[in-house]
Amino acid sequence: MPDNKASHSQRLCVGSALACLCLAWALTLDPSYGHAGFVFDSALSTGAWCLSLLGALLFIAAQWRSLGNHALVNPLLAVAANLLLSSLIFNVNIPLYLDMMGTAFIAIVYGPVLGIGTSVLSACLASINNPLLLVYLPTAVVVAYLFGWLARRGVFKRMVAMMLAGTGVGVVAGLLSAMSTLLLPAEYEQRGPLQLLALLELILRDERLAVLVQTLSSDIIDKTFTVLVVCFSIRLA
Repeated sequence: MPDNKASHSQRLCVGSALACLCLAWALTLDPSYGHAGFVFDSALSTGAWCLSLLGALLFIAAQWRSLGNHALVNPLLAVAANLLLSSLIFNVNIPLYLDMMGTAFIAIVYGPVLGIGTSVLSACLASINNPLLLVYLPTAVVVAYLFGWLARRGVFKRMVAMMLAGTGVGVVAGLLSAMSTLLLPAEYEQRGPLQLLALLELILRDERLAVLVQTLSSDIIDKTFTVLVVCFSIRLA
């Protein structure tokens, strides 16, 4: 009986978290969103941020009983790794993101639910100085889920399967990122991807096609690299 109650409470937390994130993402699509440089400069961006934070906490709370307090320190360390790596590469002329290393580790080791919580919490903290990051919430949620789902099926046990899985996750991430980029109310200025996008626009003469090619190429390399680094790190540990 207690297990059923725990299961119901977990489902309630996950369902509520998804509802919060859907509403937060809907707010980011407003034309007036994203013009503030700081997330608390407008009521719209503040509302989206608070809903995203609530969603992240609900995802983490859904795993509280099954993991115990000691394991909840690891998502915080993973968030710190996400923020550190993404900030290091933000102004470098490399069209990668490296913002999901910690997320991949948590999702592979502890499962997709905690992985999503880690990913969304990272996006919330990173978006304080850049509200446009919340437009990419669908990518954060789906990629974290895929990392955990694939790990539960033993996909990351072999090198070839590992690379194919990373490529597949990259394709999905690229398509979702392209959708979010095209819906952005303003320009998200990360130097590497932005310069690659400008080059592709000159070559392809089509902004939407350039966005799609840029996101696909960047995300495929980024997610494949992420999977390889994280899985080797887990094995060595």
